[in-house]
Amino acid sequence: MSLASIHHRNASYDEIKASLSAVQSLVHSALLQCGTTGATRHELAERLERPLATICGRVAELEEAGLVRSTEQKRPTIYGKTATVVVAITPPRPKHQTFLFD
Repeated sequence: MSLASIHHRNASYDEIKASLSAVQSLVHSALLQCGTTGATRHELAERLERPLATICGRVAELEEAGLVRSTEQKRPTIYGKTATVVVAITPPRPKHQTFLFD
């Protein structure tokens, strides 16, 4: 990925993040804190003390916006079923490049 496309992607990411509702931002922040471990929608609802339906809707919106993604990983819920783990997507950051000029 070129440096220009990374900057463009980062700008788009920042624009999307700036347009999030309060609850979307709360869910996204919680997933960022979970790192690569991620969380199920049930775990997010419990952690954020919000109804599961609210979390499911916000996760779907964040997936559509490209800020989170579902993984193939599943975890058991308190109801004895399994739930899909979701993780936050962060934009690639450009590596620091050093240029030597003659």
